[in-house]
Amino acid sequence: MLYPAYPPRGEVRVNEITTTTTTTPSFQQLLTFLFSDDQLFDPLQTSQRAMDLSKVLQTPQTSQPTSRTSRTARAPKRKRQKPEKAEEKRKKPKVEDVPGLLAQWPSPKKVIFQPMVMKGRLSPQPLLPPGAGIEPYELFSLFIPEDLYATISRHTNLYADLHAGHSRPWKPGCSRPWKPTTPGDIKIFFAAIFYMAAWGSLPIDAYWRSGEVVFTRLQESISQTRFEQIQRFLHISDPRTNAFEPASPEDEELYDEATLDSLWWYKVEPLVGRFRQACTQYYQPSDSVAIDESVIRCFGRSFHTYKLPNKPIPQGYKLYALADRGYIWYWFFASRAKSTVEVIKEENLTMTGSMVLELLQKLPPEPGRYTVYLDNYFTSINLFKRLRQEGIGACGTTRPSASPQFHPTLAVLKESKLTNEWNSLYADVQDDVLCIAWQDNNTVTALSTVHTVHKDDDWVKRKRKCPSKTSTNATTARKPFNGRPTADLPIPRLIDDYNHYMGGVDIANQLRAVYETHRKAWRSWWPLFYWCLDTAAVNAYKISHLLRAKRQLPQLTHADFREALYIALFTQGRCEQERERKQEQEQEQEQKREREQAPQPQPGQHELLRHKTRQSCQWCLYKTKKHSLKPQVKQTYFTCQSCLIRLCKPGAGDCWKAFHSPRTPLGERDVNSLV
Repeated sequence: MLYPAYPPRGEVRVNEITTTTTTTPSFQQLLTFLFSDDQLFDPLQTSQRAMDLSKVLQTPQTSQPTSRTSRTARAPKRKRQKPEKAEEKRKKPKVEDVPGLLAQWPSPKKVIFQPMVMKGRLSPQPLLPPGAGIEPYELFSLFIPEDLYATISRHTNLYADLHAGHSRPWKPGCSRPWKPTTPGDIKIFFAAIFYMAAWGSLPIDAYWRSGEVVFTRLQESISQTRFEQIQRFLHISDPRTNAFEPASPEDEELYDEATLDSLWWYKVEPLVGRFRQACTQYYQPSDSVAIDESVIRCFGRSFHTYKLPNKPIPQGYKLYALADRGYIWYWFFASRAKSTVEVIKEENLTMTGSMVLELLQKLPPEPGRYTVYLDNYFTSINLFKRLRQEGIGACGTTRPSASPQFHPTLAVLKESKLTNEWNSLYADVQDDVLCIAWQDNNTVTALSTVHTVHKDDDWVKRKRKCPSKTSTNATTARKPFNGRPTADLPIPRLIDDYNHYMGGVDIANQLRAVYETHRKAWRSWWPLFYWCLDTAAVNAYKISHLLRAKRQLPQLTHADFREALYIALFTQGRCEQERERKQEQEQEQEQKREREQAPQPQPGQHELLRHKTRQSCQWCLYKTKKHSLKPQVKQTYFTCQSCLIRLCKPGAGDCWKAFHSPRTPLGERDVNSLV
């Protein structure tokens, strides 16, 4: 057996390896040293070559490579340099040193801050199209337009056909044949959802059960079987073009990033897109808006939901909404697996700060007009500095750890939970942002670009309730009340404005929770669908409130608004069903008239043509249908060459002659010529 030969002993390139580099020889050099293809060698020389190689590796290596092997020498590894920090954090003082530092802190009147110059107050205004009414159904139709019902109906029918809903049994022994839906059916289905929400969350069969409480309006409009059928096959998006949603992160790798970015809420995207556009189109927000997170309850299996054990809704989909006094103006969905896919990260901002900036950029571009209120989940000095550059004011509580520029003494005061005298305030200015620490029951840290603390009118009196004896820092917080249950006490205007405007999203959540349409469902996109319906109803209610106040009309309560809404949906749905039923009857009559219309001869030379197969004589068929005669339709091989119609052969009947005879109105024709 032949083996590749080593280089001859006299040509062993030991010096090459020892003089190439200060580092260990490369793998390619070792192979070159051991093997060569120029000749064959005796395998007994292998041990000697290995010994020579081991000596080479053990000898000290020089630092100067020869010119012959400099091309294959490896460059020495470079030491990785740590990136320089943009700014060094100031050293935090010790907790025991904080009281002494605060004693030397300048009073609020000496902290001069130049706030943003904002324009005058702006009240919220509805922006309705010409001719729009103020009834609940008309306002709700702004967000769920009429053509959307037809789209949902069409997609529902397609989805039912794809899943063979017309033949699949619903229960053992009961087929429940599927009937295609119409826009009127979808309206009645939506009305039934609102109706059930108004009467409380009961089992579905309870609404059609005969008992003490009879839900007459619902039972007269839709049957339980029909409701369950639509609920089973309801589809918002087109089922023919939807991509399959991955069931796990492993399946997710099979799709490209562009497809995945729009995957997880694609089932409701036709509804979400139209609804979100309408929210911004028909409402002008006030000058003070709020951004906060909201959770849509969902306990189903989805890697897009969040688990929030300390929240009122411990698990569900999360969204970040821009709201004004309960009106949801715009929002971004968030996913545990994909975060906020519609947001692009900005330089020097976190992903959360970038999301806030992009939400505010959806507002009409008018610098100095809007002020946004945020909680400590979103705020940072870098974000407020960027918003100030964009011409948007900002105010909100903050976490000192979110901003390296926040004064370390105030940060230690917040983190150590030291107690000061109630209503004591410490202020600092960093990067054109006002930073404060105010003593309430706890120390409250906040940021603002639109407030000051050195003026007399920066403090306002508000009626406050005395905290309980078991509350946090009760000894300090109860002292200003002097045993009274309530008292008018001064608080910073910054805190008062935050308390007044921050609850925009919370008000919307409260209104939505009172008559929530959410029901337990197997499909993970249904909670998003229910949220869209509820939010559309709440936004319509807020617009109704503004319009009635402007026109000095009696206000509707939320319950009255919801009741008027589902009654109108029931009525509109039944009217459309009746209209569609009449159209179907007219189409059937038209088709019947077309079938009963006598075939007409064509000009030309009428000659017989014989075919290989037989078909029904068209004149015999016409006489039978028109006059309800006994079936006397004959089969014939013959066709008129000019008229291209099957007719009985002359002599076998009078069809040929009667068909080609001059036409007269049927009432004037001799009956004997037809029979």
